[in-house]
Amino acid sequence: MTENYMNKSLLTILALVIICSLPACKLMKVMKHPIRKHPMGDTALLAKMARDSAAKKIDTSTSAVSKEKLIQNVLPLWKQQIDFQTFSGKAKMHYEGMDKSFDFVAIIHMRKDSVIWINITGSFLGIQAQVGRLLVTPDSIKWINHLQKEATLMPMSQAEQLMPVPIGFGTLQNFILGEAMRKNGTITDVTTLPDAWALEIQDDSSVQRITYSKSDSTIANAQIAMRNNNSLHGITQFTNYFIISGHKFSTNREANFQNAGRQYYLGINFQSAEFDKELEYNFNIPASFDITH
Repeated sequence: MTENYMNKSLLTILALVIICSLPACKLMKVMKHPIRKHPMGDTALLAKMARDSAAKKIDTSTSAVSKEKLIQNVLPLWKQQIDFQTFSGKAKMHYEGMDKSFDFVAIIHMRKDSVIWINITGSFLGIQAQVGRLLVTPDSIKWINHLQKEATLMPMSQAEQLMPVPIGFGTLQNFILGEAMRKNGTITDVTTLPDAWALEIQDDSSVQRITYSKSDSTIANAQIAMRNNNSLHGITQFTNYFIISGHKFSTNREANFQNAGRQYYLGINFQSAEFDKELEYNFNIPASFDITH
């Protein structure tokens, strides 16, 4: 494995952790197929959803009034967020993409809206080894590559060019917490199912489809369609919820997505998780390591 490929692969893993909610098959259908089913795009459906949403704004029929009432009833689901100051967790992860696969362990320390620290170890030829350490802030990414004995420091805008999808601190934080990737949209439709509510949320650049369980109000799966990228599709499923420090937390995540004809998968299994503990974010670059920007 070349040095350049290792760098891009590990940055791709970060992108997978960040993105993990992109639409599969049809946005208006709740995803119940097995994980790793290859997602497919439907740009015509996305356009129809946008037109339908605009039409709802001027529809004064009885059905529109009933729909608006239902939207108000489920609005607390969309607004709910984990209230925390710090988070720490240990997770086993499995990544597949570009004909390669990796198994690794990530230890995560996070301080709300300010820093995400991830220490990664992996097994190589049966030997557990330190792979690297990642430090993410809202405007930068720093990566220590222990295998290649180098460090990479770059602004977030530059890191985006190495990713298969755009990244952002907020989306990474939301995914680690098990929340919707984007929280700045407006509910435009609700579908009532026997055991779930499926919310359609739109903003200027995306259409999301978030399915909430009626039994405990947790997210079952999340999908998103980006308006400016018709080749980006996928779905994330959230399972195995536990109450941790009073918060409902999904300990298992299954993410499948496709971008520009390439398919990616990331499985995450949290072994431990804690909220609001004192944490450290050590990030010391060894003097012998090469530093690139």
